[in-house]
Amino acid sequence: MKEAYDRMGRFFVFFLCLGVILGGNHCRVSAQPLPTSAPKLVLAVFQQLDSTKKLSPLLDLLRAAYTQRTSETSLSAAALKQKLGHYGPPLFGKCKLKASCLSQSMKAHFPSTQFGLFLGVGGLGDAILLNLLLVDLKTGKEVKRLNNAFNNQADLKAKLPLVMKKLFPNYASIRWQGLPPKATVTINGVTHRKPQNWVGVPANQKLLIVLTAPGFLKESKQVQLTANSQITQIVKLKPGSTKPLVRIDKRRNPPPPMTK
Repeated sequence: MKEAYDRMGRFFVFFLCLGVILGGNHCRVSAQPLPTSAPKLVLAVFQQLDSTKKLSPLLDLLRAAYTQRTSETSLSAAALKQKLGHYGPPLFGKCKLKASCLSQSMKAHFPSTQFGLFLGVGGLGDAILLNLLLVDLKTGKEVKRLNNAFNNQADLKAKLPLVMKKLFPNYASIRWQGLPPKATVTINGVTHRKPQNWVGVPANQKLLIVLTAPGFLKESKQVQLTANSQITQIVKLKPGSTKPLVRIDKRRNPPPPMTK
């Protein structure tokens, strides 16, 4: 008898979940995250001279600045620590800033990533010293090396756009004004839901841009921007339906032929 009740209970839960799903909500049956694409960039630390400096906020500031510059994804500091067990010094410090060694060590853990940005962190008090080395992980060659000094974390945040411009020079920025609410912009198939903010795009190549908004006709155009340019486009979409026109044949069927 008990087994019969257990089976009934399991069937009840199954149909309850099915009903919730069909109603538009979710019935959670698994906590596994959805698969995501490999990040294009991984930021890691090869040296930490000042142990009082917190590495996670520095890495996340750099990560946000990189995304703002390029609109590309990068690995978060939390994900880096989860993967390596640290932010990088025990692994990358042994390479002594040799690009080939850093590339091999990084590819062993992130084989699908294109670039590695390695940081040396130092400074006294609030001051921050950053030694940045950008490495192409596919070729194992150094791309760019920078040494920067900042008064504090706020100064670092304010000057990071200039740092990213030096590290990744072949990008531009574009934004749109005059768009209706809930407007989106799709650039080469990638959708951005806040077109009023600066969007980083590759420079010196053709970009297919599609602007859409509910209740308005979409607008498509091709643009090509020069490196480090910043363009603001003022757009006025035309009102209209974005749904495809469906013709309905209202003619009545002819009567069937009369039979004798």
